[in-house]
Amino acid sequence: MTKCLICGAEVGRSASHCKSCGTVQPQRRTGGTIALAILVGGLAVAALAAILL
Repeated sequence: MTKCLICGAEVGRSASHCKSCGTVQPQRRTGGTIALAILVGGLAVAALAAILL
């Protein structure tokens, strides 16, 4: 559980609004970060393979 940014009430991690005051809660987006990490890792492996071959 996290806390509301305005009133401090407990809010679920996936909740978009606080049930107590109605404030919109920020949502974390991690899909893009994970995809970028996989892409960079793949490019590093490809570059290493090109150097060694």
